[in-house]
Amino acid sequence: MQQIDFMALIPTWQVGTAFIILCVLSAVAATLFVQRTSWFKRVTGNTELIGLIYPMIGAIYGVVLAFTIVLSWQRFADAEAHTASEATHLSSMYRNSQALSCNHQLLIEEKLTHYVQAFSACEWNSLSIAGEGSSSAVDSYESIWSTYSQIVPVDYNAQKFYEAGITQLNELGIQRRYRISSATAVISTVVWVFLCIGGILTITIPMLVFTQHKKTQVALNGVMTFIIAFSLWIIAALQYPYSGDVSVSDEAFKRVLTSFKERQERDHSCPTEAPDTPQRLSCGELSFE
Repeated sequence: MQQIDFMALIPTWQVGTAFIILCVLSAVAATLFVQRTSWFKRVTGNTELIGLIYPMIGAIYGVVLAFTIVLSWQRFADAEAHTASEATHLSSMYRNSQALSCNHQLLIEEKLTHYVQAFSACEWNSLSIAGEGSSSAVDSYESIWSTYSQIVPVDYNAQKFYEAGITQLNELGIQRRYRISSATAVISTVVWVFLCIGGILTITIPMLVFTQHKKTQVALNGVMTFIIAFSLWIIAALQYPYSGDVSVSDEAFKRVLTSFKERQERDHSCPTEAPDTPQRLSCGELSFE
């Protein structure tokens, strides 16, 4: 996943600003150069033809550019929604476990807490760098399943909360897979080629239109270049939702971990053992599971 490695390391805002400024300066310089060449007036003799073709080119490019921005934003929003949904299911599972027997409740709480810790310590970093999950989070997730498979509810009330917990656990797995998949759902190379070539043509063609107000033409070409370059930067920044400065936050999982600790301090229905000494998590290998 070399692309994500690169996107995770570069300063998005600085690179984006430099890219936009470079594009605008290049367009302005190219416009001034074309206006001063000897063949400029000969080419601009076909202004009527250019006026017929250019609106069509601009319209097609504008539609594709706008559609790509909307698609990129939708993917980014979906990644954010999957992350928040996964955290919500963890919180619901923690609450549902309180209706089970003390041994089962404490065991589930421990497994859920370990999963959130593995996510914060290992998986979030692996998502941003490689676009994949970590084996430590996978092990924690499988441990939750193993714990639920060994539970036998003691009464009707516990049975209902146990079934709700299983439902939430299934949803947790679905949202986890969606979250990891969204990390690598990038824009196709073919689309990028079209956006780049189309942008160059959209900026270049107006340079061939003769006008008596050359400074106005230069300014308008610069403004149009700024809009196109800014749009391309937005698409690039949103392409990897867990990498770079413009990325999904892990604040939802941090809040869940905080709520776990607060509930443990408030809940005195089950006697708790002395807390274990925190152990350093081993992130292990990356995994999609």
